[in-house]
Amino acid sequence: MHQGQRPHVVVEAMRRGASPDEACREALQRVVRNYQRDPELLRRFELTFYALAITGEQAAVSLWSRVGTQGEPLGVEYALDDGAGARLVRGGYLRERLPA
Repeated sequence: MHQGQRPHVVVEAMRRGASPDEACREALQRVVRNYQRDPELLRRFELTFYALAITGEQAAVSLWSRVGTQGEPLGVEYALDDGAGARLVRGGYLRERLPA
């Protein structure tokens, strides 16, 4: 695993009281900070953090947005089964990926 992509940041943030969404965003912000000197390299990454709290609250946040059918920015989509059935859930993103 790459030095800047450490999932323990997510766990530690949640231990301090962050929600799963906040914890994922904190970890991604840390990766961004680690690549401030080389933003071109950061653009090559496809990175998503997933988090599940003991309460059942969950989140997924990607570094970059995806493009929807209408050209709109979208977060990551992931499957979730919370006992009420499986469904697709839309997560968030930290930065909007602009067309090249």
